Amino acid sequence: MGNNGGIAGSGIYGMFGTGIVCKSEDNSYYCNFVKFFNAFMMLLIFIFIVYFIYNFIIKPYFFSKRGR
Repeated sequence: MGNNGGIAGSGIYGMFGTGIVCKSEDNSYYCNFVKFFNAFMMLLIFIFIVYFIYNFIIKPYFFSKRGR
């Protein structure tokens, strides 16, 4: 059985990304754009998660006047 890539070699690549698989040595403009776009989307998702944690967990807990 060969390695299919993806999560633990299962061939499933998860919900993030485009579903287009470019080899690491492929330097075409399309693959570079897809890699950049995927990195940009992951950055936006990370920023959203940090924003969510700050607004709904940290800010109400540390900056509320009820707890003091």
